[in-house]
Amino acid sequence: MTQMTLGSSCGRANPDGSPFFFGLEEWEAKRRAEERVRKFGVVALAEEWELSVCLLHKKFGGECLPQEFEQVDGLGREATRYNVSEYNVSEGYSPVDDGIYKVAKEVFWRQLAEQELSKKSCRREV
Repeated sequence: MTQMTLGSSCGRANPDGSPFFFGLEEWEAKRRAEERVRKFGVVALAEEWELSVCLLHKKFGGECLPQEFEQVDGLGREATRYNVSEYNVSEGYSPVDDGIYKVAKEVFWRQLAEQELSKKSCRREV
């Protein structure tokens, strides 16, 4: 997560196997990534997918479409309702990613409050 926020590919490593942070110390990479997350127009969370879709549309317009709430795998298989339980969002994070994820959650919930969105209001809009 930190690597992608800084503009690198996910999982890119240095020759010693440590995460690639463009030569930045880990603390500096974390600080810069957190700063960027705070500036994102919309922060979406996989475990709050429906609210994330509603937030995107509330901030940038457009109609919520049923397809946006379906899971698509790109292999031509039938789409099903999005099911976050198929993803383990707590696995695979480095300690640096934990901090970024915490900031992302804070930003997400703040953005929802600013837009006066809730699960109840989102359901009315969908």
